[in-house]
Amino acid sequence: MDTSGHGYFNSYEFRHILYMLASQKNGIPGFRISNATFNAIVMRYSDKDGQVRFNDFVSCYIKLRTVFDTFRRKDAYAQGRTRFEFNEFAALAMYS
Repeated sequence: MDTSGHGYFNSYEFRHILYMLASQKNGIPGFRISNATFNAIVMRYSDKDGQVRFNDFVSCYIKLRTVFDTFRRKDAYAQGRTRFEFNEFAALAMYS
């Protein structure tokens, strides 16, 4: 949550709200990402000061939701790994 009231999330708030939303009833089941992945997400969605604006947060959440939902459908045995053909991967990366 934007605890500072400035209209953006810092990286701590960003991580907190992602995990909070993911754990909700209609959230992202099994949502876990490494620190390296989180840092890449912050680099992509934050400005030069490390601040994530609300519209960028929404875009990020939608993309994460799409990626996790697609992966879960492909991971038939819920082992945290699956296979993608190149065209499937490219379509997912370009679409989401």
